[in-house]
Amino acid sequence: MDLEAVVLAGGFGSRLKSVVSDRPKPMALVGEKPFLEWILLELYRVGIRRVILSIGYLGEQIQSYFEDGKQWNVEISYSRESKPLGTGGAIQHALPYLQGESFLVLNGDSLCQFEPSQLLEMREQYKAGATIWLAGVENSDRYGSVELNKNHVIVGFHEKSTTVSTGLINAGVYLLERKIFSPYSGKIPLSIERDIFPALVGSDLYGVIGNDIFIDIGTPDSYRSADSFIKKYYWKN
Repeated sequence: MDLEAVVLAGGFGSRLKSVVSDRPKPMALVGEKPFLEWILLELYRVGIRRVILSIGYLGEQIQSYFEDGKQWNVEISYSRESKPLGTGGAIQHALPYLQGESFLVLNGDSLCQFEPSQLLEMREQYKAGATIWLAGVENSDRYGSVELNKNHVIVGFHEKSTTVSTGLINAGVYLLERKIFSPYSGKIPLSIERDIFPALVGSDLYGVIGNDIFIDIGTPDSYRSADSFIKKYYWKN
């Protein structure tokens, strides 16, 4: 597969500091491996062979561990932020490292089982500028939920709340077109979730409903549950 992936691994991980203080959040140990390693294994599983790691805070730990990626049978390049750019700014900063017009983006603190072919089919069918992999979870209001219409267009994002309900969430895997960043040249900081996606809602933003295999390590509670998730879905892979 010629598709490339950018993994956003440059954040401070402030909410996780109480349990992981000596390393960047994507390097937090889960199932005896850095969490980012499980993401790379998932990318390899789905056929991705070229990865750009967007690094920032303590990024030298990530670069020292993964080096050029040969150990994981992928080619790794590094896009390093000298200052926080936001998720959208980090992707913009990585664009010179990408060869194609379409590429995947993954969050470095979440993991799900996804299929690029389904994202690509949606993009081809609707000429989508951005397509998001969605997961069904029981506590969607912890993350904020996503609303789709019958044509798979994302028509709304609902903020986090204290009400627990079943619904669809953004699983942190995106198929993006380079062109959607053109209106934001030079804008820093830039958020993919708060700036770019809201501008595309109802028109050029689509969702693929995947399975419920999803975990994030953004909080101490979710981090503590990550080992059991890995043992259930990935340990034998």
